[in-house]
Amino acid sequence: EMKVICNSVCCSKVATEQERTFTPIRWEAHCGAGAAKKWKATIKIEPGTLPELPRGCVPVPIGRWMMGQSDQAGADQDQKATEGPKAPVAPLIPWEAANDKDFSPVKAIWSPDRCAVCDIDVDYDFDQFVSCDQCGITVHQSCYGIAEAPDMDDMWLCRACEKKEEGKPAPQCCLCPIEGGALKETTIPGVWCHVACMQWTPEVTVQNVDRMEPIENIKGIQKERWELLCTVCKRRMGAGIQCDRCFTSYHPLCARMAGYFLAIEEGEEGPDGPVKHISFCSKHHKPQPGKTGLSKPSGGASHGANGALGDISGYIRNIVLPYFRPAALGGAVRCEPLGEGWVRDTKGTGRGIGSVAGFWIPEKLQPPPRPAEEDLLDDLPLKGPRRKDSKEEEEDDTPPPLEEPLPLPTGCPEHVKVSCNGKQAVLNLRSQRIEYKGHDMAASRFEQICGKGDSKKWKTSLSIDDPHWPVQSVAEWLNALGLDRKALQALLENTAQRDRHFAWWDRRVESQVEDTMEEMLSFTVRMCGGEKEG
Repeated sequence: EMKVICNSVCCSKVATEQERTFTPIRWEAHCGAGAAKKWKATIKIEPGTLPELPRGCVPVPIGRWMMGQSDQAGADQDQKATEGPKAPVAPLIPWEAANDKDFSPVKAIWSPDRCAVCDIDVDYDFDQFVSCDQCGITVHQSCYGIAEAPDMDDMWLCRACEKKEEGKPAPQCCLCPIEGGALKETTIPGVWCHVACMQWTPEVTVQNVDRMEPIENIKGIQKERWELLCTVCKRRMGAGIQCDRCFTSYHPLCARMAGYFLAIEEGEEGPDGPVKHISFCSKHHKPQPGKTGLSKPSGGASHGANGALGDISGYIRNIVLPYFRPAALGGAVRCEPLGEGWVRDTKGTGRGIGSVAGFWIPEKLQPPPRPAEEDLLDDLPLKGPRRKDSKEEEEDDTPPPLEEPLPLPTGCPEHVKVSCNGKQAVLNLRSQRIEYKGHDMAASRFEQICGKGDSKKWKTSLSIDDPHWPVQSVAEWLNALGLDRKALQALLENTAQRDRHFAWWDRRVESQVEDTMEEMLSFTVRMCGGEKEG
C-alpha cells in the first residue's frame, strides 16, 4: 500500500512520523486539493529526485510516472519472451477523439433567440443576429466573424454546413462532446472547434479576429487539461475548465447546459485589454438550468436529418418566463411620466416579428454591492454580556434549572483557533460561535465576512489553525473527536440552558441593585428636605 509522508512546515512540528503519514487520497485532501479527487494527477514528482527526472525538467504527475514504469516493465517482459523489439503503439491524439468509432456526441437544443457563442439574447443594428438556413444556429456578426449581414432574401450557411461533405458525419468540436453549435475550422486539417470553447480555453486563440478563423494552438493545450473529467457529461473527451473556487472541472458548453455561472468581464486594463473569464460550479453558485440558450432534448424536441431543430415544443416548455411587476399601477402606461429608470429597448432591428423597438421598458435593477467587512462588523455587538430579550425582561420568581456542563471528549479544548480565507478567529466549541476582532458572531456570519457565504457550509469552509492540531477542516476535526451532529446539538442546548440560568441571576441582581439605589435616593431626599425645614 502506497503511503505519503508530509514534510510541510505545519506538519514538521508533529513529533511522530506516524501522524505525518497519509494515504495518497488523504494527503491530497490534507493539502487543500480534496475537491480534485485525482491524486495521480495532483501529486507530482519534483525534478532531481529520480534518475529519469534530471534537474531543470518539468514536474511529472505521479500517475504518468507510474504508467511509464508499468509500461517499461511490461515491455521488458515481452522483449525477454519474444527476444525481439516490441511493436510501436500509435500515440493517442486527444483532439482526434471525435473521430473514434465509439464516440457518440451529446445531443443539445440550441435556442434560435440567443447567440450560440456569447449566449446573449439581444442584438443591435450594428451587430445583428444571423441564423443558418440549414441547422438554425443563431450568432452575432461579431461573435462569428460575419463582416456584412445577409439580406432577408439571401441564404446564409454557417461554416460547418457550408463545408459539410455529403455522406460524411457532421463536423464535431474537438474540445467538447456537444453536438452542433457555432463551429469553426482549426489549423489542423479536419479538426473543428466551437467558437465558445475557443474563448473559454486559455491556450487556444484565433488567427484572424475579424473573421474569427481559423482557430489555432489546439496542440498547445496542456496535457492535464485533456485529462480532466467533466462533472456534467461524465466524459474525459476534449479539454475542460475548472471552477474559480475549487478543482471541479467541466466543459464550458456542458456548464452552460447545466445552468452554471459563466461570465466574461472587463479586465483591469479596460475595454482594450484582456477580459476575465469567471465560472463557478454548482457548489459555489446555484445553477439556473433552462435560462440559457443551450438545453437538453426533452418531450417533443427532435432533430431532423440535417441536425436542425424540427419541433421546438420541447424547448418552449422548458422556458421559464420572468415575472414583470406592472409599472403603471394607477392606470394606463401612457398616463405615466417617463422619468429616470426607463430606457428604450435595443433588441431587434424593427423588421422581424420578435422586434420590440419602439416600446419603453423599465431599466434592469443592478444588484446591491456586497457590503464591506467593516459594515458587516458594525451590525454585530462587541464581545460581552448577551443582549436581553423582551421575554427575559419580564420578572420571574423561579430561576431556570442549572445543568452541569456536558463533558467534552478527551483532549478536546473549549476554544480552538480557526481560519477562513486568510482570516483568523477563535471557535467556541460549546456555543459554536466565533470570536473575531472583539465581536461575537455565528459561524455562518464569519463565513460570510470571509467571502464564502455562498457555500453555507461553515464546517467545511473553516479550517483548524491551531499549533496543537494538524491543518484540517473543522468537519474533519470534529469527526476525529467523535462529535457528530447530535453531540454538537446537545452541547448547544446545554450551553443555552446554562446561559438562561445565569442571565436570570444577572437580571435578579440588577433588579435588587436598582431597588436599593432607589431606596437610598429616596432616603437622601427625605433627609435633605428635613434639614432644610429645620
